[in-house]
Amino acid sequence: MGSLVKITQAYNTVRDELFDIGLIKNNGRGLDKIALVETLLPNWIGGDGFFYHAGVPWHHEAVGFEEDTIYIAPRTSNPLLDVIRHEYGHALAKVKESEFEKAWFRRAFGGEYFDEKGPDRSWFRTYYGRDKQFMDCTLSDEYVTPYA
Repeated sequence: MGSLVKITQAYNTVRDELFDIGLIKNNGRGLDKIALVETLLPNWIGGDGFFYHAGVPWHHEAVGFEEDTIYIAPRTSNPLLDVIRHEYGHALAKVKESEFEKAWFRRAFGGEYFDEKGPDRSWFRTYYGRDKQFMDCTLSDEYVTPYA
């Protein structure tokens, strides 16, 4: 099975999960408008996927990258479902930014979502989240996957 087929199946699985818990309403707004595109760029910058929080760097925009899109590498070093859930976590933080500014996030992750370092990053839920709180946050049944 080709990578695009696997990515599409995983994307649809995650969207179904988000629909089941009420985060996607099939109304073309919020998380429903988040697209997914396969691209080699995550592999080039050392990741499995990415999502733009606030604007697209001009050099990425010049080659067609856009906001409100999850970009996934054709081959990931982490489970595909975890990567897509993680990137949807970033999308949720953009769509519901005020929710991520509340005390529950600070208690769970040791600082503000967009803090570069936070008050204490000597601990982190996953190795992936060692530098920034927003990299330690993701969506899953447990809210933190091994990928984070």
